[in-house]
Amino acid sequence: LLSTGMRAAGVEPDVVSWSAAIAACQRRGEWRRALDLLAEMQRQGLSPNCNSFNSAISACGRAGELDTALELLSTGMRAAGVEPDVVSWSAAIAACQRRGEWRRALDLLAEMQRQGLSPNCNSFNSAISACGRAGELDTALELLSTGMR
Repeated sequence: LLSTGMRAAGVEPDVVSWSAAIAACQRRGEWRRALDLLAEMQRQGLSPNCNSFNSAISACGRAGELDTALELLSTGMRAAGVEPDVVSWSAAIAACQRRGEWRRALDLLAEMQRQGLSPNCNSFNSAISACGRAGELDTALELLSTGMR
C-alpha cells in the first residue's frame, strides 16, 4: 500500500518512508503490520536502518511479543548488517519489562554494556521497572544507584 500510493504519485519510497510507516504501526500497536512492512521493504530492495528495526522491536514489545522483539535484536538486525544502538537495546529491555521478565532485562542491560554501549535513562528505567514489577526491590534499588553514577 505504501509503495503503491507513493509510486502512483511519482515518488519512490525510500528507507525513511518505510521507517515512518513502521513507526506509525508501532504507535498503533500493529506489530504484525510493522513486521510485514519491514519484510516488504527488504523485498523491494531497500535495506532497513536502525530506526526501522527500533520501531519494529518497539511494536513487538508493546504487543507483548517478547521473543519476536529479541529475535529482531539478536538476529534480524545483524542479518541486515545493522548494529543495534542504545535505542534498540532499550526497546528490547522495555519489552522484557512489559512481560515481567526482569532477569532477561538485566541480561540485556549487561550484554549491551559488553557490546560497548552505555545504557541511557530509558534503559535503566525499563530494567528498574522490570525488577520492581517482579518484586525485586533490592535489585531495582541497586540499578537506581548504579544508574546515578
